[in-house]
Formats: sequence, C-alpha cells, structure tokens
Amino acid sequence: MLKTSLFLKNGLRKRCLGTLFLLASHCLLASSTVVAEESSPPNPTQEVSEVASPATAKPAPKPVAKSAPTNGKKRQRPLVGWIEQIALTRGSIILNAKLDTGADYSSLHAHDIQEFEKDGEVWVRFDVTDRVGRSFPVEQRVIRTSSIKRMGGKHQRRNVIRMGICLGNTYLRSDINLVDRSDFKLQMLLGRNFLAGTVAIDPAISFTTEPDCELSWTAADSQK
Repeated sequence: MLKTSLFLKNGLRKRCLGTLFLLASHCLLASSTVVAEESSPPNPTQEVSEVASPATAKPAPKPVAKSAPTNGKKRQRPLVGWIEQIALTRGSIILNAKLDTGADYSSLHAHDIQEFEKDGEVWVRFDVTDRVGRSFPVEQRVIRTSSIKRMGGKHQRRNVIRMGICLGNTYLRSDINLVDRSDFKLQMLLGRNFLAGTVAIDPAISFTTEPDCELSWTAADSQK
C-alpha cells in the first residue's frame, strides 16, 4: 500500500514537472519572437516612401483686399429749397428757378427767339429777363430739337441749348430747352438732368442760397 502511494506521488510529480517544462518552453519561444520583431529592421520600401513623400504644406492664406482709404466722410450734397436763385452767363443773369424733380430736363423762359446759321451750324438768338425785369440778349448753339407734350395732349417743338448753370456753389453745364414761360411766375425750371446727384431738396424751404461759382465759369458761358 505504501509502495503504491509513493508510485502515485512520483507520477504526479513527473507530470507537474513536464507541464512546467512545456510552459517554460512556450514562454521562451514567445519572448524570442517579440525580441525578433522588435529588433527587425524597418521595411526599406516603407522608409523610402516616407522620405519621397513629405507632408503636404498648408496653402498660404489669400490676402484680403482692402478698400482705398478715404479722406474724411462721404461727401454731403448741399441742401436747398424748392425755389432758389440761379446764375447764367458767368453770373451776369440771375433768375428765380423752380427745382422740379418731376421734369426730365431744365426749361428757360426765352422770348424773341430767332434761329440763324453760324459756321455751318444752327444757332439761336433770344432774350432772357432776369428776376428784377432786366432783359439780356443771348446767343447759343442749338444742340438738338425736342418735342415736348404739354397739357391738353399737344406737342411743342423746342430748341435745346447747353449752358453753365450755377446753384449755390454747384456749377454744371446742362441741356436747357427754350420755351415761353410768360404764363409762369418763375423764369426757369431746373429738371433732373441738373439736379440728380448734385443737391438735396427740401420742399419746405426756399431761397436758402445765392449763386457763387466765380472759379467755375468757362469761356463758353459768355452771352455770345
């Protein structure tokens, strides 16, 4: 009985030792594989690829366009009333004019209108009466003729001239059609072709300024 027990113990001991030997062998093999993988040289193809393909640089930000600097604030249009004094012919003729944003073109009261030829072109001679009743003869080249539809449906042919007009310190050479305005109190009507972009109008006021364009007149602004 004692021999049998010793035999079983010896067998069990051998099995345990064998198992431990196998486990140790597996551990040694695994560690050698890890060391082999860690010590193995890098793939040359991969290394060349990384060297040949550097990281792509980020594009530089585009410059932002800046507006040109401005000197001071945005230009303010002068404020005027619905009736103002204006000047023609280098300031020698002062008239009272209605500022009418409903009219396309300016109109001037002219009387004794006579057409004549000068240097192969059509000119017109007429008289203008200023705000105090003085009459001035004026000669100007005809730019064109226009047909204006008046009240009642009738069309009227008018000569169109180009003259310098001074309102306050605003000067502009503008087209003017000649017409008999004897039925109206004001000698002239300023339309949008002069007013647009030059002045701002307050219909609650009038006679706020006097013409002052001394440095703006040209040789073409003479009476003849």
